[in-house]
Amino acid sequence: MSTGAVGSTAPSVAAGAPEKVFWGQKWEDNGFAKNEIHFDKTAKVMRDIFVALDGLSKELGDRYTWMDIACAPGGFSRFLCADPRSERGFGITLPVTEGGFRLLFTWSSPDERKFSVKFQDLLTLEPENCKPGHDGNVDLILSDAQYLPLRKADQPGPDPSLARAASSNPSLGIWALLFQQLRLGCSNLRNGGIMMFRLNLKDDNIDWYHESVCQIIAFVDAVFETMVLFKSGKSHQSDGTTYMVCRGFCKGEFEAMGAGELLRKSMNVSCFEGNVGGFRNMAPIFAHIGVSSEVRKRTRECFKTCMDAITRYKDGDFSYEATVKEWSCARKAPHLKLTARVT
Repeated sequence: MSTGAVGSTAPSVAAGAPEKVFWGQKWEDNGFAKNEIHFDKTAKVMRDIFVALDGLSKELGDRYTWMDIACAPGGFSRFLCADPRSERGFGITLPVTEGGFRLLFTWSSPDERKFSVKFQDLLTLEPENCKPGHDGNVDLILSDAQYLPLRKADQPGPDPSLARAASSNPSLGIWALLFQQLRLGCSNLRNGGIMMFRLNLKDDNIDWYHESVCQIIAFVDAVFETMVLFKSGKSHQSDGTTYMVCRGFCKGEFEAMGAGELLRKSMNVSCFEGNVGGFRNMAPIFAHIGVSSEVRKRTRECFKTCMDAITRYKDGDFSYEATVKEWSCARKAPHLKLTARVT
């Protein structure tokens, strides 16, 4: 297990500056000046990812575009808006009237006006409708959807009673969202780009869940060059929330296997299959991609890395440093151009 290297081309906090608390305060570093930022937490997670991975400079270069799936309240994209390398961003989020988070953007500054948002249930979207007025692929995909019907009523944020149940089995709702996020994201990602998605790595003792995570990692292994596990030391310390940062996308491989259609059908299975065992056996993306012994080993390492971080936190023997671990994937793509795209 290793921690990220210091030094990033992304916006950073000045040396020696005190770390501000997450909730209810202003954050004025490098152009941030928002009142009562409860999205401050996610903005700082994104900052820590950029610091740990050297600003993702290998793939993003001097300028980049991005798409943020399930973007509200907007912390991830607000951080990217402040990065001078960012050119334009596109967001997708569930309307507040349908149980979504409130988007805390005012579009009052030139930085924020880089970002445009489509308010729609992402499960109803097609890949070609994600970026109105923009036909090209983006360099970076962020996806951090939560299955809102399972949120507790006393948690800050949207009212879970307004959220539509996406699945006949509550345990499979988040899988429907994950399949759709991978479908929308990879379909709009340029060759050699980066996709980041959220994954819960706490339920290792549940057979069907462990096997499903193993299959997702096998998918990543097939269409990306490297995979990075990132677990924040400042947010979600006691739960299994991790972010998988997948670098060096091979769009040709994604299209050759028909992954977009496989993911669409897998999303539908997640919505309508009532049995978790049936879901694992019937999801077409799982049936199409074999799981190697190396992927099974990596899956066990991912769960262990996450659980070790949780244990350190609960035992009081932990720092606020993030946990970062990287693996090379089976997809070796030395011919890919992994620099920023040229206009």
